[in-house]
Amino acid sequence: MVGYNYYAQAINTYGCAQLAGDVICAPPLSSTLLGLTNNDHFDSLRVGLSSEVMLSDRLRLTADAAVAPLVTYSGLDNHLLRQLLGPNASHSGTGVMFEAVLDYKFTDAWSIGVGGRYWAWQMNTGTAGFVELTDPAAKAVEPQRASTERYGIFMQSSYRWGDSAVPAEGSILPTKAPRPATGPMDWSGFYVGGYLGGGLSVGRWSDPFASTDGLNGFVNVAGFGNQTRATGPLGGAQIGANWQWGTWVFGVQGELGAVNIRGEDTCFSGIGGINCKHTAEAIATFTGRVGYAWGRALAYAKAGGALSRTTYDLLADTNAHLWGTGVTTLNTWGWVIGGGVEYALTNQWTAFAEYNHIGVPSTIVPFPTVGEINSKTIKMKQGVDAFKLGVNYKF
Repeated sequence: MVGYNYYAQAINTYGCAQLAGDVICAPPLSSTLLGLTNNDHFDSLRVGLSSEVMLSDRLRLTADAAVAPLVTYSGLDNHLLRQLLGPNASHSGTGVMFEAVLDYKFTDAWSIGVGGRYWAWQMNTGTAGFVELTDPAAKAVEPQRASTERYGIFMQSSYRWGDSAVPAEGSILPTKAPRPATGPMDWSGFYVGGYLGGGLSVGRWSDPFASTDGLNGFVNVAGFGNQTRATGPLGGAQIGANWQWGTWVFGVQGELGAVNIRGEDTCFSGIGGINCKHTAEAIATFTGRVGYAWGRALAYAKAGGALSRTTYDLLADTNAHLWGTGVTTLNTWGWVIGGGVEYALTNQWTAFAEYNHIGVPSTIVPFPTVGEINSKTIKMKQGVDAFKLGVNYKF
């Protein structure tokens, strides 16, 4: 499926309390005082897959997964108390969108369901403006990369009008495709396929720095940040084989995917803070599978080894320091565990929805070109949670 998505949000914040050592908002301002407003919108091109599985004659699982290869963003921050406007914009980004609904048909026309939704966008470039309303000529523009995540659960009900009776024998109706295969599926055999989806990766950086004295008499307090939350799309291919004994299905699978799961934040606040980023670029998995089949459906679990390729970035040229930049790319072995549901559309073509968790052990990441950091041992521990929809062709 190919489509367009428009998402807009408006955020209001109230009150102000000082958490660091400054006189602004000390004492705290009233919690009823409107201090900040934020209005953003994202325009996205969607490319994805949609899958529908009848788990029983009345229970249905519907899942959608889409990547957004082209995203633009525009926003406006209004700092009311400071009389400061902050226009933000970007014309280059990516995103992911997931949705899954489990619904039950109480009648042939009426159903009720519960579902979940996750959307995330990551901009590659962008600008942040600063316009002082008391002095409009005093404008400034700085580079920035915006990102956002939105998720939630929902309930829905649908009712279909019209005659749902089966047409009389011999009547002629136009059709677009052959009638789906019926009867139990034989899952034994080799298969190949592909998938699209997205992932979330949380990276935790070790911090060897204690608090230090900062500029203008302030103290750089250690322990803030040191965690990069990354999101982004993924896609790839898989090959495998299944052997069925009764209702149990056993198999092996190899999978290779290209990903662009990126996140950044502030690390090492004890030395004033520098920008840290991690980007997962590729993931390969080698797993065993075990599943339970009924009718034309298969529920399965999988586990095995995983090889991930991740790039780590540090930007240590800040207002306080000029220590340089560093980029390190590592290939690291870890593990994967997951599960999913697969449904046979025909005796050869199947569709599946799957969740994986990839664990990457704590790894030393060297940054020889970054001053002050190059003499320390920096470790990174991360994981990737991936959701994907795909198809397989069985030989």
